[in-house]
Amino acid sequence: MGFDLNKIDKKLLLGGAVAGIILLILIVFFVSSFLTPAVDSNELGNNNSSSGFLDSGKKFTSDFRTQVEELNKQEEIKLTSFDLIEKEFNEGKITKDEYFIQSAFAAFEPEKIDSKYAGEQLTVAPDGFLWTLTNEFENLSPESQKELEKFILTPSNPKSFWYSSELKVNAMKEKNDVISFTGIMQNKHPVTGLEYQIEFPAGMDAKKTITENAFNKAFSKYSFEIALTEPKDWVHVFIMDLPQYDGLAYKATDDGAERCILIIKKGLDERMMKTTVAHELFHCFQFYVPLKYTGDEVWLMEATAVWAEEFVYATENTEHTYDAEFFEKLNKRMFDSEGLREYGSYLWFFYLYQNEGKTPDFMRDLLLHASMEGTKTAIKELDAFNSKFHEYALWNFNQKPEFKFYQDKDDKPTQTPNGDSVNEFEYIFNEKKDSKNISIEKGGMKYFDYGIIDSIKRIEFDFTELNPIPNAETGIQMIYEINGQKFYLDVSDRDKIEFCRTRENEKIDAVVFIVSNSDLDSKLEGKMKIDSTGECAPTWAGYVKINWNYPSSYDWSWMTGDPTTETRTRTGNYFSRETLIFDKEENEFLLKSRDASLRESDISLITYGHECGNQTKYDADFVKGSYSVNNATISKPMYILQDELNTRIQFNESTGKYELYDGITMGEKVNYSSIISYTRKPCPLEGFFTPAPYYAPQRTNSYGNGREPQPNDFPELTLSSDRKHLSGEGTANFQTGDEIIPVQVIIDYRYQ
Repeated sequence: MGFDLNKIDKKLLLGGAVAGIILLILIVFFVSSFLTPAVDSNELGNNNSSSGFLDSGKKFTSDFRTQVEELNKQEEIKLTSFDLIEKEFNEGKITKDEYFIQSAFAAFEPEKIDSKYAGEQLTVAPDGFLWTLTNEFENLSPESQKELEKFILTPSNPKSFWYSSELKVNAMKEKNDVISFTGIMQNKHPVTGLEYQIEFPAGMDAKKTITENAFNKAFSKYSFEIALTEPKDWVHVFIMDLPQYDGLAYKATDDGAERCILIIKKGLDERMMKTTVAHELFHCFQFYVPLKYTGDEVWLMEATAVWAEEFVYATENTEHTYDAEFFEKLNKRMFDSEGLREYGSYLWFFYLYQNEGKTPDFMRDLLLHASMEGTKTAIKELDAFNSKFHEYALWNFNQKPEFKFYQDKDDKPTQTPNGDSVNEFEYIFNEKKDSKNISIEKGGMKYFDYGIIDSIKRIEFDFTELNPIPNAETGIQMIYEINGQKFYLDVSDRDKIEFCRTRENEKIDAVVFIVSNSDLDSKLEGKMKIDSTGECAPTWAGYVKINWNYPSSYDWSWMTGDPTTETRTRTGNYFSRETLIFDKEENEFLLKSRDASLRESDISLITYGHECGNQTKYDADFVKGSYSVNNATISKPMYILQDELNTRIQFNESTGKYELYDGITMGEKVNYSSIISYTRKPCPLEGFFTPAPYYAPQRTNSYGNGREPQPNDFPELTLSSDRKHLSGEGTANFQTGDEIIPVQVIIDYRYQ
């Protein structure tokens, strides 16, 4: 199942035949368990009836129930042999020796594996297994050591499982463009003094050049831009036959030292060879953090190594190979490594990378923190982790155009939540009270999809039993459609939300709830109750929708003396659902209730053109929050005292038009986060010794209550001839100093 409103044909085709209408009514009766009268066929033919956010790509026919069941079928997740062996080991059913022996068979000699572990063949390199085997080798029995030693010997050793007689050409290369932070080249060959060695078969000089260039590029970016600790011993690279995997990275004793060994499959094309080198070399840097590659670090090391493919080669898109595996398992525990989920989890780091302006220093801090206090602690102690995690769940909805936040070449990732990540689609046919059991894993998220038939006059979603609410670790966001428009609302701090479908501006047709659990220690368990009975009392209700996207650029060359440009983009959206009371005496509308949500960003990037010194400055402010006020206890009198409720719309005697009284109101619910990051590259000193150009981003973060941007010059509102519709649409402005930022405004209220 997917979620693409743009691909849904909401008109359920009946063909007009009497027999088809009768059949449809019978099916509706059956699906509804005979609870209320069947849905009228005319309602099903209404263009406003919705089939939810499902990416079905086809029209619904009268056999609606069967088609929904087909769409809700979830593909069985197949386990690898590795998964099955690890499960038995974790449950204490096999010994450590048996675990390593069977895992080695699963990874490299599947014909020897115990038949009870027969599962899907592993398709990615078992770097973690080799790393763990190296660490645990001395703790295994002599018999096990004899069986397993061949896997951790270098390919140049004739006893190695990887040995190849083709490896006859040694190419040693000094990394002339890479300077150690300390000024002392620790990563040198003990004899030649060179920094890494490539061995490859004769006649493959082109593949050697690709590997060498990729190695140098990735090494520089990891050393300078992320500022990770370099490998202390020279790296040994082999280009050779690798029957099953694209590459391997492990540590082995080689020429008297324990060093990082890279094996790159010689048959790869240039694109895959480059990104495989980037991935495997990142493992080498991880080894020297050091990370241990046990427990949750298995997830961390593979997810960050896949992210490194994007970091080094942003346009190759090889990291997106794992998207499908991930989007069908968003509901799993954050650190789950079943199948290839840990590889697809690179998207968490891709989200952080993009959300923080593509400044990679967060990766160094995170890996160091994980090495000292563990992966879970490092993730939990990220600045504003709860808020970021729920935002990440919204990014993973990944729907164009409004809810497509990931930005990468070819519009990647293109996947949307599916499989176990999505609750079975439910079409609300009739008036009823129901509840949905919700269980979200530690650090998981799930998407709940509903379509609503036209006969429903009122629907309420109640979160009071989704324990506990409100809670910073529980995220509840909703994306819904009304008359073809899509809206977003964060309801994490709400007990319930109601839509009165007899009002045009509340006639919700489809909704997806994004429920996320940023608690990495406990499941989120509870219920969401749904009440589609009855109808709402008549009143004025409507919304104010404000959007802005304002790019600008400045030339600061006159000030710096070098080619210097600043690009700045201010974007945001504000949406407020409101209920009003009309004050007849004052001819104005008073605010009875409001549910509002605000998201804003102000991002600047200054790029300097000179060779050294202050290279870039990234400055960003993020404002977000939700706000709710409800004076439901106040009845609707003919007259009401002015000080009881705030004025929302007032009549201008001079223009004869109604005007919106205030702009964005968020109370104290709005928070901001501010990021300033400088990337500096010191100019080299002249002379014999040149210190390293230490590439160290300097960064400051701050969080607190945010300002509320206030638009002026709202469009005037027009009252319809029947005096039941008050609306306006146009452009207003934000005034910030001398800068005027245009915003698009839609205002719509109706009497129902």
